Amino acid sequence: VPAEEAPPAEAPGASGWRSPVLLAVAAYAVVYCALRSRSAAHSAERSKLDRLMCCWSDLYRGKACLAYNVAFAPAVLALHAVRIYLCACLNVYARRVFWRVCGCCANYFIDPEFPPESSSLGSVEGDLADEERGRREVIWVRAMDFGKVDVRQRT
Repeated sequence: VPAEEAPPAEAPGASGWRSPVLLAVAAYAVVYCALRSRSAAHSAERSKLDRLMCCWSDLYRGKACLAYNVAFAPAVLALHAVRIYLCACLNVYARRVFWRVCGCCANYFIDPEFPPESSSLGSVEGDLADEERGRREVIWVRAMDFGKVDVRQRT
């Protein structure tokens, strides 16, 4: 009978990173509050302190001091990637779900000055559009219908 294998042990320090990080954030907050309370309300010293220690909006835009930009670059890049790509993808999928679920109830916009009729185009002449070759029917197709086999069918 084979012996039962013990579950794999966690890497040393894998779960112990939270305490030092929380301690560092708390120490940062205490130092910042202590230094801020010692400076005058609208002084140059306080604005310099805010620029160096409380510059999260500048950090987000990449305008903080070099040390902060380098130290927080991975986190800021991940945040921007989520903002740019993930949120945009979720927006696209939400619109697709809306049109799948509620599309049958929605009315499509039809411009009264340019209705989807052959009279809107006027006299059509050219390579294959002339009446001499039998091309009299004008088919108006919305962009979402291009993938269909028969573009005359509507959903």
